[in-house]
Amino acid sequence: MSSFLRGFNLRDWYDGRDADRYVQEAVRNTLGNEEKNFQQQMSKITEFQKNFRDKLIAANPKILREHRLMQISRRRPSQAYLQFMKEANVRSKTAIRKQFKNVLPQLDKYQARKVKFINSMHDKYAATNPRYARFLANDRARDKARKQAALKQNQQWEKWAKQNDPNVYKQYLRQKKKYGGDPSIN
Repeated sequence: MSSFLRGFNLRDWYDGRDADRYVQEAVRNTLGNEEKNFQQQMSKITEFQKNFRDKLIAANPKILREHRLMQISRRRPSQAYLQFMKEANVRSKTAIRKQFKNVLPQLDKYQARKVKFINSMHDKYAATNPRYARFLANDRARDKARKQAALKQNQQWEKWAKQNDPNVYKQYLRQKKKYGGDPSIN
């Protein structure tokens, strides 16, 4: 037996499989039809994005050739290919926002409601299991600390960019105003 496993008791280690099963069943029973509609809409959006990117790739013969070679073998992509794919992703996201502008707010509302429901189900399960309650509290504390760190880092970058790179900062503010939040996420 390795030195790592000595003194290790499986009962001391906790995983949230029971809680996850409980929450998944609650979501399936309560939000089943809405979840099905959400998944269908997301698959339509994913299919639209894939087709849009494929059309962009097909319109550029050099990129198309390299794209096919990338699918066949594991070779390093060229800088031109990486730049093109980055631009294609940006353009596809813009096209999605235009094409699905009526659907996206509904999907966001459902997603927020689902997250709220899942959190309430986790709390309900934690009320019956003190071990899971400790696990959940630690997990949420870590998540909160991670979000605070990201927010602080973003604020520091904004402050730096405002002083040192005003052109990038102005572009960032336009994106933030247009789409709200962090432009790299949108």
